[in-house]
Amino acid sequence: MERNHQRPTQRSSNHKKNIPENRKKNTIKTKSSSQGKKSSEKTVRSSMEKGRKPTTRRRPVGPRDPRAARRAAMRRKRRRANFVFIIILLFLLFLLIRWAFARKGTKRTATSDMGTPAATTDATARRNKVLFRKPSEILYAIGETKPVVPTPSGKPENYGQEGDTPTGRTYQEDFRKDIFMGNSILDELQYYRYIYPDNSIAKIGLNVETAMEHIDEAVRRRPERVFLYFGTNEANGLWETETYINGYRALVTKLRQELPKSKIYVMSILPVDESLAAAYPETKNLKNETIRGYNEALQTMAQEEGIEYIDLYKIENVSQYHEEDGIHFQAAFAGVWLQYILETIAS
Repeated sequence: MERNHQRPTQRSSNHKKNIPENRKKNTIKTKSSSQGKKSSEKTVRSSMEKGRKPTTRRRPVGPRDPRAARRAAMRRKRRRANFVFIIILLFLLFLLIRWAFARKGTKRTATSDMGTPAATTDATARRNKVLFRKPSEILYAIGETKPVVPTPSGKPENYGQEGDTPTGRTYQEDFRKDIFMGNSILDELQYYRYIYPDNSIAKIGLNVETAMEHIDEAVRRRPERVFLYFGTNEANGLWETETYINGYRALVTKLRQELPKSKIYVMSILPVDESLAAAYPETKNLKNETIRGYNEALQTMAQEEGIEYIDLYKIENVSQYHEEDGIHFQAAFAGVWLQYILETIAS
């Protein structure tokens, strides 16, 4: 029995045209609904991903780019150079601030040793005339001035670098760890460069009362020995001997409290040339008789306090070293003074 195989007929190219319209609408609706589901899923995923932390990208493993390595090395070098530059800049700023404070402390109207106004000294011409061994000495010396009552004779650079001492060293080395505190007569030692400026706390017109304001400066330097020289201003101001000694005793007591390890020396007042001093109205009251009375009371006070007393009044031929005012001394006397101190201490 033969079967009749009927060949399927091919669809026409315009078979879509024969699809009913309601079926087309149904297909469009299904596509739109599927797209809406996908969009809603995307929004849900994005909202979930927002709460997660972003994952860090790993660097690719492999040989580095030589150009990138060179650029990184250059950046490191620049950072190191910038750091060194900032350190140097801060150090220079520190030095500038120290210099400004030093200038502020010394930029005042100069007054004579008797408390009267004197000509302002030329600080620029007298600054840094000696080779210092430490930067701290330069900082202390900046702005230092020299009283000019009268104008000292000689040139500072010609003194202080020569001369034998009992130890075979210069005076600057012998007194390197000490402090000299007093009036402008004592200031001659550092002005003529027999000692360094930072070993001197000698001011114009300084007396035993105003010296109390400079104790902190002496404490900061922690000296091994302290040499005190006061009395010329007090004698000229007609201070009572008791007032002078009480002020001196208070100064010594304060120094011993603040510097218990330092040895204190009290130096007597040097004589004056009365004939020259009488020519100046400011010093006409200064007499050697008053000075001798001060020295006797000063020696007694030193014995009571248990401190060393150096009698400078015994130095011979002092008058030949006097300046024209009869009070201050020429440069050569600075060596005589320091030599006498060393010999007295050694004996």
